[in-house]
Amino acid sequence: PAYLDLRSVDSAASRTFLVALVPARTPEAANSAADRFTTLDEGSWQGIETTRGQFHDVVMFRAHGARGTVRHRDWTVDAATWSITHEGPTIAQVSGHGLTTMTQGDRVLVRADRPVSLIARYQAGSVNVTCAAREATTLTLAVGGIASRVQIDGRVAAARTDRARQSMTIDLPAGRHELRIG
Repeated sequence: PAYLDLRSVDSAASRTFLVALVPARTPEAANSAADRFTTLDEGSWQGIETTRGQFHDVVMFRAHGARGTVRHRDWTVDAATWSITHEGPTIAQVSGHGLTTMTQGDRVLVRADRPVSLIARYQAGSVNVTCAAREATTLTLAVGGIASRVQIDGRVAAARTDRARQSMTIDLPAGRHELRIG
């Protein structure tokens, strides 16, 4: 069982709470995992960072009043929320809500003409993406050079591959979609 009791002397409008569920077999294991969380408060972004075994996670939320494309370390993102998971040095997963741009250094991971919400899971030889767009958009994704075939909702789709940038671009219809790239 779990109990959540949040209290503040400040008004709720002036407070931000992030609740992280940390499943574990024992309270000690859950506390150990929770102790590895680091709070990030970097002006335009607020969030957490943690390590889970070989995985390193960053989860960020746009600070109240922040607008436009904003940097965090070597990341440049314009989403309302976003996350990145590394498995060792390799990107395992990226996500964003209301996203049109996500770059790391000069590498484009996501670019869209219209806002999209997505989660992309990178595995050996494939990328699986769940995404939603209110309007049709052109979507570019980093694929690590593995874009030999693209499916949208189980149907083969046309894609434009940029081998130099290891990315592919598709015309994404409005709505919720499952993309399989590999």
